[in-house]
Amino acid sequence: MLTDIKRILERNDDVEEEQLKQTAYILQNNQFLYEKRPRQRKHYDLIVRFQQYFANLMDALNQHLVVNEPQGYVGVLPKEFNRRMRLEETLFLLTLRQVYDEEITAFHANDDASVYVSLDDLELRFKQLTRREFPKNKSDFEAWTRPLEQKGIIEVGVDENQPEIQRVTILPSIASLLSGDKLKRIEVYLRAEDVDLDTKADDGAEGEVEQ
Repeated sequence: MLTDIKRILERNDDVEEEQLKQTAYILQNNQFLYEKRPRQRKHYDLIVRFQQYFANLMDALNQHLVVNEPQGYVGVLPKEFNRRMRLEETLFLLTLRQVYDEEITAFHANDDASVYVSLDDLELRFKQLTRREFPKNKSDFEAWTRPLEQKGIIEVGVDENQPEIQRVTILPSIASLLSGDKLKRIEVYLRAEDVDLDTKADDGAEGEVEQ
């Protein structure tokens, strides 16, 4: 890695070693970075510019670099499935992915490939899919959503045209985070936990989105 850094610095007068290190740290800490976010744009640009360096660096950390320029995001994914989230949070994440697939299939995506879903609709879909209760208070809901916001997977806010309606924006990184192979491994885990998922309503629940 030191050789790679030296080569980059020798060939690019506008890049400093500290920039590369800071970008690697931000990428690891945030998981997904977006071109459209002002504070992340410089890191996004640096990763896109030096993809091979960051790919090699992440590979050494047993992670896979994701670069999706058409949808304007980069990210890192562990090469192995690690069960770290609580069961309810895992089910919530799967619900987000299924809703995302449904909206993409229905051509309801935004220009940046994100999709909107109202909080009421998301609650209904979660209950239909998992047959479990949705968080009843703000603090419990934020315990589910805050980590996903920090990782660049969703955004929680209000509808711009109807401020009284709370909505969740599901970002396109969800398709990279939960691809077909990862979904299958999570489903194996859930079956071991005897969790019954109702995915019959949507045959495309495991469908992959182009990365």
